[in-house]
Amino acid sequence: MCGILFTNNANIENKRFVESLELMMHRGPDHIDSLILGNNIKLGHTRLKIVDLNERSNQPFWSKNKRYVM
Repeated sequence: MCGILFTNNANIENKRFVESLELMMHRGPDHIDSLILGNNIKLGHTRLKIVDLNERSNQPFWSKNKRYVM
């Protein structure tokens, strides 16, 4: 099972956010990544590879022109 962590709270430090994401590694030990935009938008994801083993399925997903992220 994968794990998703998100906050838009500027009071949460980036280091604390990453530490919180690492606590979810048991939910997706195959890949971990985070995206931090400014002080308030933070998105993290842990991935468990079961069916699709390809690296292209790691998240967050970026558009081809790198303008959009999901």
